[in-house]
Amino acid sequence: MSTGPSSFADLRQAADKLQGSSLSSPKSLTSLSSHIPPSFTWSELTGELTRPEDKDKPQYVVALRACLDAEPSRLHEPEQDSRPDTASRRKIRQFVARIFTPVDDAAEDDNELTHGEHTSERRDQLARRCRSVAEDGLAVLERVGLPSGSDSGDDEDSADAANDDAQVLYTVTALADAGQPYTTETAAAAATQLLQEHFQKADKSDWIVDGILKQYLRPLFARSRPPTVTESGRKAAFPSNPGGDNTGPKRDTTNSESPQAKPWKYVDMRAISVFAWAVHESDGALVRTNWPLFIPVLLALVEDPDTPVRARGLTLLTEFVASVPDGGGLLHTTGLDSVLADAVFPTLLFLPRLTPEKESLQLLGPAYSALLSLAKAAGAADKAGSTTNNKGLPPKAAATLLDRMLREGIFSGYFHASEHIHITEELVRQAGRIVEAMGVYAVKHLKDLMPMYAAILMDPFAMRYKPAVAAAIDTLQTTLTNCWPRLAKTPWQEETLKMLMLCWLHVEEDEGTKIKDRKETVDLKVQLVRAADTLLAIMKAAGVDLKTAVGPLVASEKHLQPLFRIE
Repeated sequence: MSTGPSSFADLRQAADKLQGSSLSSPKSLTSLSSHIPPSFTWSELTGELTRPEDKDKPQYVVALRACLDAEPSRLHEPEQDSRPDTASRRKIRQFVARIFTPVDDAAEDDNELTHGEHTSERRDQLARRCRSVAEDGLAVLERVGLPSGSDSGDDEDSADAANDDAQVLYTVTALADAGQPYTTETAAAAATQLLQEHFQKADKSDWIVDGILKQYLRPLFARSRPPTVTESGRKAAFPSNPGGDNTGPKRDTTNSESPQAKPWKYVDMRAISVFAWAVHESDGALVRTNWPLFIPVLLALVEDPDTPVRARGLTLLTEFVASVPDGGGLLHTTGLDSVLADAVFPTLLFLPRLTPEKESLQLLGPAYSALLSLAKAAGAADKAGSTTNNKGLPPKAAATLLDRMLREGIFSGYFHASEHIHITEELVRQAGRIVEAMGVYAVKHLKDLMPMYAAILMDPFAMRYKPAVAAAIDTLQTTLTNCWPRLAKTPWQEETLKMLMLCWLHVEEDEGTKIKDRKETVDLKVQLVRAADTLLAIMKAAGVDLKTAVGPLVASEKHLQPLFRIE
């Protein structure tokens, strides 16, 4: 027998005392367990703990979880008519989702004059509130169940109810994105499990296309569409007004970072996470028929001025290109491969001093990965079109893009930021990936690659930061492996010998006393010996007399014997 609404007064009072403390904790649930009514129905639970005036009180989400975690015998479920049960579950679901949905409604009223520090602080507070109750809210949703699509079918306001149910799914999807400020690792795992169970019964592809890409993301990104693509997501023949409508007035660039222009960034914090989930869950068949829906969002993220957003966009672009069917032929035939590449290239020059070193390092790796994925797709498309030459060189489209990456990325970046050793390390590592992709075709760039390696390996102070030396040796090894036909009996042969010799002597002089230093030294020696073995094998295959070429070096400096290992 139900004790009536008065029994919930104690529970509400106990929940209100949780304010200012850590809501999501076993202690909070324990403190509420003694105040749970001995018997209640779904309707009573809804009427007492999901009131409209409590929409900003996360403590009632904890109270709901306490009730639903109590002994099952306390909750009286309807025996015949399940409609009240369904309506109550939907109200609980929507109440909980509103509490931990990271949407800053107040930001919609901000403009470029008021949008600033206080907005950021408000968003941080919102994220903390969502995070504090995310685990409890997801536990409630696990018991109540995610919307099935039929829950709102008999409701008079079925369209509004369906939209509310969709918002619940968007929020759960966003919470599954571990590492975001509005969720926790535990909450992300719970949300992922909920989604997996939900889409065992629901059509995931239809939800991604109609629910996420069309209904949710397209309106949010409508004003962020870059001029290089049309509204349908295809390559624009005549790009004009930046980010605006070709037929209307030019958009004022001072408003480009306002909540009105980018609600997906300043209002709805879920958008990027939901899009990331859609990209991750999309297969080749879905991408083949709906690729125009992805392109405007990808370009908006890749061209965003904020480092975390741009870095996430670059990572998603790489993942998207990998999922494009026909080996990337779709991007090539539509001309979008060049549009995407042009959007990424400016990021390669986000370097110190204009860009802080830490932010630059966050961007360079994802940017080069995105371009390499586009080059791979372009190469596959060219091969499918039988455009490969008969000399074993990369297809033309891929070779052009890889050349550009070295010239406009690696070499320009090294010229501008070589004094920043961490940037140098990253550039050298990326150069190795590009050389690997180019193969023997990289020989045309030896005149720029070799001096870059030499500047690092022959620097007498290089041992102060050994990871950069290790990166340079690895990339040199990659260059030797791929460009060997043009190395023996050329000036590059002597240059490489000189690099290896001086670097070895520097390593020998830097025998550290710390265990970490000794391990790094040993690893460097192993890398150098491997590179030296490769070089000597190349020289021997070309008919070079090793005793004549290398013997005098070893004879004059006994420390080089373990490096070149010749009699």
